[in-house]
Amino acid sequence: MITAYFVVSRDSGNIIRITRRESPPDDTPTVFNVLALTSSQMRYESLYADGEDLISLRSVTPLNNAWTLTGADAAQECLTGNA
Repeated sequence: MITAYFVVSRDSGNIIRITRRESPPDDTPTVFNVLALTSSQMRYESLYADGEDLISLRSVTPLNNAWTLTGADAAQECLTGNA
């Protein structure tokens, strides 16, 4: 099954792109990958359509979904502002 993931910069917490894969992509020293829930994808697409070009993970992902994320430790740091 193909699943969508946000590719997120570790430095800024901004979403670089959405990728779709059969298995979770590997995190790297510069990016981590987060499961992109349908509601988060819709929020991302809405912000992008409104002309936003620097969209943070925090702006599209509810905090209570942090445990559903790939790269959960890095994502949790980003969501809480500790990245």
